[in-house]
Amino acid sequence: MTVALRIDALTGIASLQDTGRVGHEHLGIPTGGFWHTTRAHLANALACNPNGAPAIELLAGALTVTNIADEGTVLAVTGPATCHLTHPGSKTMFNHPTYHAMHLPPGSSATITHTGAGPVYLAAHGLTGRQILGSVGACAFTGITPNPLSARTELGVREHQPVAAFASTAVTRADTQPPTTLPYTPHTAAALTLEVQVARTGRTGAHLHTTTPHEGIRAAARDLPSHPVHPGLFQITPAGILALGVDAGTTGGYPTLGVIHTHALNALSLLTPESTVLLTPDLAARTPQPAPHIIRLAR
Repeated sequence: MTVALRIDALTGIASLQDTGRVGHEHLGIPTGGFWHTTRAHLANALACNPNGAPAIELLAGALTVTNIADEGTVLAVTGPATCHLTHPGSKTMFNHPTYHAMHLPPGSSATITHTGAGPVYLAAHGLTGRQILGSVGACAFTGITPNPLSARTELGVREHQPVAAFASTAVTRADTQPPTTLPYTPHTAAALTLEVQVARTGRTGAHLHTTTPHEGIRAAARDLPSHPVHPGLFQITPAGILALGVDAGTTGGYPTLGVIHTHALNALSLLTPESTVLLTPDLAARTPQPAPHIIRLAR
C-alpha cells in the first residue's frame, strides 16, 4: 500500500466505508456498510474500482483531499454535492461535475461540499484502509473505527492498480430527492398506512415522531410478533416507530410493523428531519390480502 491522499480539511461528518462486516451478527456486530449502496457503487464504478471497494462517505459539511502521490489518480463523487479542484501554484478553483470521473494530478486538491439529502461518496482508484473483522468501515453502533478521518489523515491505495479505462461519461443520477412514501411488507393481518414525521435520522436508524400513538396502532402492536433485527425493519417502540438503519443493533424485542422493500433501503438514507413520510403496506405481499387501515399520527 502506498500513501496517495491526504485530508487537508474536514468540517463535517465523514467515515471510510465498504460493504460491511458480514457474518458477525451473533457477536452483536451489525453488518453496516454503505448507507446508500447505489451512490457508493456508482462512485466506485466511475473510479474504476469494484463495487466493494472502500469509499469516503460524507454525511454533512465539507471535505478537502490532496493528491500527495507522485502520479495522478482518478476520483469520483456521487450524491448531492459540489466539487471544486485546485491545482498547485493556483488559487483558482475549478468546478467539476459530480457523477463524472476526474483526474487529480499530483499536488492538486479537491473540495467536496455536501448540499442535499443523503450521503455523498468520494471514491479514489485503489483506495484501501486498515480492516477490523474484514471491513474498513466505521460502525456507529459498536464504535468500531479502523480508519478515523480528520484533518491530516493520510489514505493509501493498493499498489499496481493500473486504470484500464478512464470513465469520462456521466452516470445517471439516482435517488436525489427525499422520499414521500416508503413501501413495506406488513407483519400483521391488519396492514397499516401511517403518516409519520421524521424526528431524527442516522446510520443506526430513523426515528419517526409519534407524540401520542394512535389507539389503533397500540392495539395492533399487542398482536405483532418480534422478528429478528435487521436493516429496514420497522419497530414499534414506546416513543414511536424506529426504522432500523445499516448500523442498527442486532437484538431487540419490540413488535415489528413490517420490513421495508429491499429496493427502497437506499431511501432510508435520504430521510430528513421534520419531513413527512407515508408508510404504505404492499398488500400483494401477504396472503390473504389484508384490509388497509388509514391512521394519521399527529405530533
